[in-house]
Amino acid sequence: MRNSQTKKRVNGWFWGFWLLVVAMVIGVGTVVTLVNQPATNSATSAPSTNNDSSFNIVLNKDQINKLASHYLAEKQVGQGQKISFAINEYVNIYGKVNVLGQSLDAGMALVPHVTADGNVVLKAHAINVGQLQLPTRLVLGIFSRTYQVPDWVVIKPRQNEIVLQLNQLKTLDGFKFAAKTIDIPANRFEFEGRIK
Repeated sequence: MRNSQTKKRVNGWFWGFWLLVVAMVIGVGTVVTLVNQPATNSATSAPSTNNDSSFNIVLNKDQINKLASHYLAEKQVGQGQKISFAINEYVNIYGKVNVLGQSLDAGMALVPHVTADGNVVLKAHAINVGQLQLPTRLVLGIFSRTYQVPDWVVIKPRQNEIVLQLNQLKTLDGFKFAAKTIDIPANRFEFEGRIK
């Protein structure tokens, strides 16, 4: 009985983090949908000869935090363990995990970087599990061996990073996304959406 409770608590914390990542992607998709609603302006434009349509989405910390909070509140109903998310100086994930049968507060601070191809690398800055000083490589290694993550999320323990391969993210509507700018100090998170 204790092993199933332990696994459930760790699994809830971990999946909460990935739900947050999915919430961010869904938020981008929602903005994309709203952007593509027909305008009430009666002016017409010449038809485009290009089959691609691209647009930019710009969010701030408060918008991302509210989006993540709302999404996590919906997805964590009925779960014993809760996870919280906040962007301040870093991308922060908080929750509880079981280590050696003890429920401990856990937190992860990540620094986001945008790659040339529009993906996001979340470089681990600090990981705290209670008062334990566990190596980041060890914690990320446990996650990569234990949990199944979406195909577009790659955990790289040796590099102390998690890569969000937005160019591998598949949507039902044919949307493609790429990160353009993630600047936490400037409070600017810009993504490019493309419809093929």
